[in-house]
Amino acid sequence: MTTIELALRVFIVDDETPARNRLRELLDDCNEQLPLVVVGEAANGQEALDKLAETPADVVLLDIRMPQMDGIELARHLCKLLRPPVFIFTTAYDAYAIKAFELHAIDYLLKPIRLGRLFDALSRARNAVPVQTEVLRELLPEARKHLSIHERGKIHLIPIEAVLFMRAELKYITVRTAEREYLIEESLTALEKEFA
Repeated sequence: MTTIELALRVFIVDDETPARNRLRELLDDCNEQLPLVVVGEAANGQEALDKLAETPADVVLLDIRMPQMDGIELARHLCKLLRPPVFIFTTAYDAYAIKAFELHAIDYLLKPIRLGRLFDALSRARNAVPVQTEVLRELLPEARKHLSIHERGKIHLIPIEAVLFMRAELKYITVRTAEREYLIEESLTALEKEFA
């Protein structure tokens, strides 16, 4: 079985250019074992909010103390998105850890950031990021060629081209072929999506 691992989309938010550069270097090192791509960076919370509205990210690496909007406030705003990213706080201040975890941060890393700690946090972030439905559809094999119908201890394989129509009846679907009718317990909506 083949496993397809998608690159984790990472966004960096820190008001210090050297700190952003260091995070980029560490992310490059992590990329050898964990597929990821840096999709953007910002020097403050407001800039990040504007950019993240245009560029979706799976993970946001956030500093705390920044001009215009700090990392905690940015995280609060990002939590309201339809598909919010996960957060890893990267800061020199330990005083905000409780607030960060109240916002469901994956981790709270104190500067200077160590490669091992960042890699562990990104690995946990990978597990927390929901796989996008569109991506799953692309990875799915083509639609079934048969319906499998369980009846009296037997499994009947009905070719899709033999189905004349399907009709929803309570929690069952009646499948009509030229020969007879069968009952299946599948969602008509799901069948329509699969075979439409």
